[in-house]
Amino acid sequence: MRLTIEKLRAPVLAGLEPPPPTSRRRRAVAIVLVAVIFLVIVAAHQLTPYIALAGVGALAVLGLIRPWWLVLVLAAIAGGYLAPRYGLIAHNFGGLFSGGNPIQNASGSRGTAHGGPQAATALIVRGLAGVLPPPTQIVGELGKWLDASGLPDVFVGFEPFPAPKVDPPTDALARAIAAKAIASTLIIRADACGYVLSGTGFVVRPGYIVTNAHVVAGSHSISIGRDGGARTRATAVLFDPELDVALLYAPGLGAPPLTLANEIPQHGTLAAALGHPGGGSLATIPAAVTSSYKAQGRDIYGTTLVTREIIELRAAIIQGDSGGPVVLQDGTVGGVVFAQAQTDSDVGYALSPVDVAARIQPGLGQTATVDTGPCTR
Repeated sequence: MRLTIEKLRAPVLAGLEPPPPTSRRRRAVAIVLVAVIFLVIVAAHQLTPYIALAGVGALAVLGLIRPWWLVLVLAAIAGGYLAPRYGLIAHNFGGLFSGGNPIQNASGSRGTAHGGPQAATALIVRGLAGVLPPPTQIVGELGKWLDASGLPDVFVGFEPFPAPKVDPPTDALARAIAAKAIASTLIIRADACGYVLSGTGFVVRPGYIVTNAHVVAGSHSISIGRDGGARTRATAVLFDPELDVALLYAPGLGAPPLTLANEIPQHGTLAAALGHPGGGSLATIPAAVTSSYKAQGRDIYGTTLVTREIIELRAAIIQGDSGGPVVLQDGTVGGVVFAQAQTDSDVGYALSPVDVAARIQPGLGQTATVDTGPCTR
């Protein structure tokens, strides 16, 4: 009988034996990573994910999730789900992801668019720094996994929380502002690698149209036009995948040019963006400037780090609005729409009018077609 009891107890006792040092260390790393995400969730008071990760953490502590890397995968998935939705990591860890603040670009629609735990956290972060790759590398790779759209990154890592809200103009005022630029705003269609890319552009000089580089990247044919009107063939005479701007040439185009503002619009400036959401009809989007800053992101191919001066807008920008003008009350263009926020559907981003004006200058007057590079997807 004693022998039988010992045989029955042996597996149980064996299961309680401490794991080897390497296994303990790996498990500790996994648990610490889950703990970091815990702190983020606690700070944001997101109850459901908190409970889910609590279960993951408990299973990890008990050693019921094996192999150890599965814990890291679960934690990364949970963190990847939360951070793009709520901006948690960028908000709660401030300077942890140093070097930048991108987004999903807006090339592809809508009708009129209206659219003290600090010390403990520091200790955990320092501990992770010794065993994990650099944070920007982790976030960059996770970002690629989360967004397979092929669009360029506006920020390296997760995008920051939007600036304090500024009320956009009323629909009536937005339409009045936009009226100055409607005749100069065109829909852009480009055939590239089996896709039809759709975006918006505007005339800056007779025959010359500004749009985003990602709207025409890899194209073998480009056409421009107005709602319900005839379409005109255009060619690219300047293509910059880093700033994300392109200049098209369409001789004989009879549309009045718009003027790019000579300074970045200030916080609180009321405006109206124009775009062709989803390749549809021209839409007026009430917009207000909430902030402007330099953001480190990537070029449209995701291969080169770039720094852009961007303008944050309180505006419901969506796919198809890329390349459209942000029209100010004096009729000038205060920015070129190029991206939408992932954390707030009422936030969009525009390129600086000063940077765009300087970059397209060499292309004005040119007629020779330039290469638009490979496709972005």
